[in-house]
Amino acid sequence: GIAMARGVRSSSMAKRTTTTVMAIALSAAPIADALGSCPPSSLPVVPDLTADREACTDDCNSDGFCCTTNAGGCGQMTCSGGCHLAWYSDNVSACIAACQEANSAGCTYEHQPSNDITTHTTFRTCTGHEACGCPVDGDAGFDPDNVWGTSNDCSGGGCIRGCELAATTFGHAFYGRSLADGEVAYRRSQTGGYEAQLADALESLHSHIAGTVELSGAQLAMEAATIERHGQQLGVNETLLVRALDLVDAFEA
Repeated sequence: GIAMARGVRSSSMAKRTTTTVMAIALSAAPIADALGSCPPSSLPVVPDLTADREACTDDCNSDGFCCTTNAGGCGQMTCSGGCHLAWYSDNVSACIAACQEANSAGCTYEHQPSNDITTHTTFRTCTGHEACGCPVDGDAGFDPDNVWGTSNDCSGGGCIRGCELAATTFGHAFYGRSLADGEVAYRRSQTGGYEAQLADALESLHSHIAGTVELSGAQLAMEAATIERHGQQLGVNETLLVRALDLVDAFEA
Protein backbone atom coordinates (compact mmCIF):
# COMPACT_ATOMS: atom_id res chain seq x y z
CA GLY A 1 0.00 0.00 0.00
CA ILE A 2 0.91 3.66 -0.18
CA ALA A 3 2.41 5.30 2.92
CA MET A 4 -0.36 7.84 3.19
CA ALA A 5 1.18 10.10 5.77
CA ARG A 6 4.40 10.76 3.85
CA GLY A 7 5.01 14.35 2.83
CA VAL A 8 2.16 15.93 4.77
CA ARG A 9 3.29 18.99 6.68
CA SER A 10 0.13 19.92 8.59
CA SER A 11 -1.22 19.16 12.04
CA SER A 12 -2.03 15.61 13.09
CA MET A 13 -5.69 16.20 12.32
CA ALA A 14 -4.80 17.44 8.85
CA LYS A 15 -2.63 14.36 8.32
CA ARG A 16 -5.49 12.07 9.24
CA THR A 17 -7.82 13.97 6.95
CA THR A 18 -5.33 13.82 4.09
CA THR A 19 -5.15 10.07 4.56
CA THR A 20 -8.90 9.96 4.07
CA VAL A 21 -8.69 12.19 1.02
CA MET A 22 -6.02 10.05 -0.59
CA ALA A 23 -7.90 6.83 0.17
CA ILE A 24 -10.88 8.29 -1.65
CA ALA A 25 -8.71 9.48 -4.52
CA LEU A 26 -7.31 5.97 -4.89
CA SER A 27 -10.80 4.79 -5.83
CA ALA A 28 -9.99 6.24 -9.25
CA ALA A 29 -7.70 3.27 -9.93
CA PRO A 30 -10.39 0.57 -9.94
CA ILE A 31 -12.63 2.91 -11.92
CA ALA A 32 -9.86 3.23 -14.51
CA ASP A 33 -9.58 -0.55 -14.68
CA ALA A 34 -13.34 -0.81 -15.14
CA LEU A 35 -13.29 1.67 -17.99
CA GLY A 36 -10.97 -0.48 -20.11
CA SER A 37 -11.34 0.61 -23.71
CA CYS A 38 -14.80 2.03 -23.15
CA PRO A 39 -14.81 5.83 -23.44
CA PRO A 40 -16.40 7.51 -20.42
CA SER A 41 -18.95 9.35 -22.56
CA SER A 42 -20.56 6.00 -23.53
CA LEU A 43 -21.08 4.87 -19.96
CA PRO A 44 -24.51 5.09 -18.26
CA VAL A 45 -25.00 7.51 -15.41
CA VAL A 46 -23.10 6.20 -12.40
CA PRO A 47 -24.94 5.51 -9.13
CA ASP A 48 -24.68 8.29 -6.58
CA LEU A 49 -26.19 7.51 -3.17
CA THR A 50 -26.64 11.13 -2.15
CA ALA A 51 -28.24 12.31 -5.40
CA ASP A 52 -30.28 9.13 -5.85
CA ARG A 53 -31.67 9.16 -2.32
CA GLU A 54 -32.45 12.88 -2.50
CA ALA A 55 -34.45 12.35 -5.70
CA CYS A 56 -36.32 9.39 -4.22
CA THR A 57 -36.98 11.37 -1.04
CA ASP A 58 -38.43 14.17 -3.18
CA ASP A 59 -40.82 11.58 -4.60
CA CYS A 60 -41.67 10.51 -1.05
CA ASN A 61 -42.42 14.10 -0.11
CA SER A 62 -44.64 14.50 -3.16
CA ASP A 63 -46.43 11.32 -2.09
CA GLY A 64 -47.34 12.75 1.32
CA PHE A 65 -44.38 11.61 3.42
CA CYS A 66 -42.35 14.43 4.95
CA CYS A 67 -39.18 12.98 6.51
CA THR A 68 -35.83 13.66 4.87
CA THR A 69 -33.18 12.50 7.38
CA ASN A 70 -32.07 9.27 9.06
CA ALA A 71 -34.52 9.87 11.89
CA GLY A 72 -38.10 8.73 12.23
CA GLY A 73 -40.82 8.02 14.76
CA CYS A 74 -42.86 5.19 16.26
CA GLY A 75 -39.93 2.80 15.83
CA GLN A 76 -40.55 2.72 12.08
CA MET A 77 -38.35 3.46 9.09
CA THR A 78 -39.52 6.34 6.94
CA CYS A 79 -40.11 6.60 3.20
CA SER A 80 -36.75 8.34 2.85
CA GLY A 81 -35.18 5.50 4.83
CA GLY A 82 -36.73 3.12 2.32
CA CYS A 83 -35.00 5.04 -0.45
CA HIS A 84 -31.68 4.43 1.30
CA LEU A 85 -32.35 0.71 1.63
CA ALA A 86 -33.47 0.59 -2.00
CA TRP A 87 -30.12 1.93 -3.16
CA TYR A 88 -28.41 -1.17 -1.74
CA SER A 89 -31.11 -3.67 -2.75
CA ASP A 90 -31.33 -5.79 -5.89
CA ASN A 91 -35.07 -5.37 -6.28
CA VAL A 92 -38.22 -4.08 -4.58
CA SER A 93 -38.84 -7.36 -2.74
CA ALA A 94 -35.35 -7.32 -1.22
CA CYS A 95 -35.84 -3.71 -0.20
CA ILE A 96 -39.15 -4.50 1.50
CA ALA A 97 -37.48 -7.35 3.37
CA ALA A 98 -34.81 -4.89 4.56
CA CYS A 99 -37.59 -2.53 5.73
CA GLN A 100 -39.19 -5.32 7.71
CA GLU A 101 -35.88 -6.13 9.37
CA ALA A 102 -35.30 -2.48 10.19
CA ASN A 103 -38.81 -1.95 11.55
CA SER A 104 -38.33 -4.85 13.97
CA ALA A 105 -35.02 -3.49 15.29
CA GLY A 106 -36.47 -1.12 17.87
CA CYS A 107 -35.47 2.53 18.16
CA THR A 108 -32.06 2.17 16.48
CA TYR A 109 -31.22 0.35 13.29
CA GLU A 110 -27.65 0.01 12.05
CA HIS A 111 -27.65 -0.62 8.33
CA GLN A 112 -24.58 -2.38 6.99
CA PRO A 113 -25.13 -3.40 3.37
CA SER A 114 -23.74 -6.79 2.41
CA ASN A 115 -22.22 -5.34 -0.76
CA ASP A 116 -20.36 -2.57 1.08
CA ILE A 117 -19.11 -3.79 4.45
CA THR A 118 -17.24 -0.54 5.12
CA THR A 119 -20.47 1.48 5.20
CA HIS A 120 -22.62 1.82 8.30
CA THR A 121 -25.65 4.09 8.50
CA THR A 122 -27.51 4.56 11.77
CA PHE A 123 -31.25 5.21 11.72
CA ARG A 124 -32.93 6.47 14.90
CA THR A 125 -36.63 5.78 14.68
CA CYS A 126 -38.06 6.94 18.01
CA THR A 127 -37.63 10.68 17.52
CA GLY A 128 -40.14 13.43 16.86
CA HIS A 129 -41.23 14.74 13.49
CA GLU A 130 -38.90 17.72 13.90
CA ALA A 131 -35.80 15.51 13.90
CA CYS A 132 -36.82 13.69 10.74
CA GLY A 133 -37.07 16.86 8.69
CA CYS A 134 -40.84 17.35 8.61
CA PRO A 135 -42.11 20.94 8.76
CA VAL A 136 -42.48 22.39 12.26
CA ASP A 137 -44.80 25.09 13.53
CA GLY A 138 -43.98 28.24 11.59
CA ASP A 139 -42.59 26.43 8.54
CA ALA A 140 -44.26 26.48 5.16
CA GLY A 141 -46.31 23.32 4.75
CA PHE A 142 -46.74 22.67 8.47
CA ASP A 143 -50.00 20.83 9.17
CA PRO A 144 -50.77 20.39 12.88
CA ASP A 145 -53.16 17.56 12.03
CA ASN A 146 -50.55 15.68 9.98
CA VAL A 147 -47.17 16.39 11.52
CA TRP A 148 -45.75 13.22 9.90
CA GLY A 149 -47.21 14.11 6.51
CA THR A 150 -50.58 13.24 5.02
CA SER A 151 -49.33 9.72 4.24
CA ASN A 152 -47.93 9.38 7.79
CA ASP A 153 -44.22 8.64 7.89
CA CYS A 154 -44.81 7.19 11.36
CA SER A 155 -47.18 4.49 10.11
CA GLY A 156 -44.75 1.72 9.25
CA GLY A 157 -45.72 1.77 5.59
CA GLY A 158 -43.41 4.62 4.69
CA CYS A 159 -40.31 2.48 4.22
CA ILE A 160 -42.10 0.08 1.89
CA ARG A 161 -43.44 3.00 -0.11
CA GLY A 162 -39.88 4.30 -0.47
CA CYS A 163 -38.88 0.93 -1.94
CA GLU A 164 -41.71 1.17 -4.44
CA LEU A 165 -41.07 4.78 -5.43
CA ALA A 166 -37.37 4.10 -5.97
CA ALA A 167 -38.26 1.77 -8.84
CA THR A 168 -39.61 4.68 -10.90
CA THR A 169 -37.60 7.69 -9.65
CA PHE A 170 -36.88 9.66 -12.80
CA GLY A 171 -33.24 9.73 -13.86
CA HIS A 172 -32.01 7.45 -11.06
CA ALA A 173 -31.19 3.79 -11.66
CA PHE A 174 -32.30 2.03 -8.48
CA TYR A 175 -32.24 -1.79 -8.68
CA GLY A 176 -30.02 -1.61 -11.76
CA ARG A 177 -32.85 -0.19 -13.87
CA SER A 178 -31.83 0.89 -17.37
CA LEU A 179 -32.46 4.60 -17.84
CA ALA A 180 -34.21 5.93 -20.92
CA ASP A 181 -32.23 8.29 -23.13
CA GLY A 182 -34.12 11.29 -21.78
CA GLU A 183 -33.30 10.29 -18.21
CA VAL A 184 -29.61 9.90 -19.02
CA ALA A 185 -29.54 13.30 -20.68
CA TYR A 186 -31.27 14.86 -17.69
CA ARG A 187 -28.86 13.33 -15.18
CA ARG A 188 -25.81 14.38 -17.14
CA SER A 189 -27.15 17.91 -17.29
CA GLN A 190 -27.36 17.84 -13.49
CA THR A 191 -23.84 16.55 -12.89
CA GLY A 192 -21.98 19.53 -14.34
CA GLY A 193 -21.97 21.25 -10.97
CA TYR A 194 -20.68 18.11 -9.26
CA GLU A 195 -17.84 17.82 -11.75
CA ALA A 196 -16.87 21.45 -11.20
CA GLN A 197 -16.75 20.86 -7.44
CA LEU A 198 -14.63 17.75 -7.96
CA ALA A 199 -12.24 19.64 -10.21
CA ASP A 200 -11.83 22.38 -7.60
CA ALA A 201 -11.24 19.83 -4.82
CA LEU A 202 -8.61 17.95 -6.85
CA GLU A 203 -6.85 21.19 -7.76
CA SER A 204 -6.76 22.29 -4.11
CA LEU A 205 -5.22 18.98 -3.08
CA HIS A 206 -2.65 19.20 -5.86
CA SER A 207 -1.65 22.66 -4.60
CA HIS A 208 -1.46 21.39 -1.01
CA ILE A 209 0.79 18.47 -1.94
CA ALA A 210 2.96 20.72 -4.11
CA GLY A 211 3.39 23.09 -1.19
CA THR A 212 1.99 26.14 -2.99
CA VAL A 213 -1.04 26.24 -0.68
CA GLU A 214 -1.28 25.06 2.92
CA LEU A 215 -4.77 23.77 3.63
CA SER A 216 -6.05 23.63 7.19
CA GLY A 217 -7.55 20.51 8.71
CA ALA A 218 -11.02 21.96 8.15
CA GLN A 219 -10.27 22.72 4.51
CA LEU A 220 -8.88 19.24 3.93
CA ALA A 221 -12.01 17.79 5.50
CA MET A 222 -14.14 19.87 3.15
CA GLU A 223 -12.24 18.63 0.09
CA ALA A 224 -12.51 15.06 1.38
CA ALA A 225 -16.27 15.46 1.74
CA THR A 226 -16.54 16.78 -1.83
CA ILE A 227 -14.63 13.81 -3.23
CA GLU A 228 -16.56 11.35 -1.11
CA ARG A 229 -19.88 12.79 -2.21
CA HIS A 230 -19.20 13.16 -5.93
CA GLY A 231 -16.22 10.90 -6.59
CA GLN A 232 -18.31 8.47 -8.59
CA GLN A 233 -18.43 11.07 -11.35
CA LEU A 234 -14.82 10.08 -12.07
CA GLY A 235 -16.30 7.09 -13.86
CA VAL A 236 -17.90 9.26 -16.54
CA ASN A 237 -15.39 12.10 -16.85
CA GLU A 238 -12.03 11.09 -18.28
CA THR A 239 -10.42 14.47 -17.57
CA LEU A 240 -11.27 14.27 -13.87
CA LEU A 241 -10.20 10.63 -13.74
CA VAL A 242 -6.78 11.46 -15.14
CA ARG A 243 -6.50 14.39 -12.72
CA ALA A 244 -7.29 12.11 -9.79
CA LEU A 245 -4.64 9.61 -10.88
CA ASP A 246 -2.17 12.47 -11.27
CA LEU A 247 -2.97 13.44 -7.70
CA VAL A 248 -2.08 9.95 -6.49
CA ASP A 249 1.19 10.09 -8.46
CA ALA A 250 2.03 13.48 -6.94
CA PHE A 251 1.41 12.16 -3.45
CA GLU A 252 3.65 9.16 -4.05
CA ALA A 253 6.47 11.24 -5.52
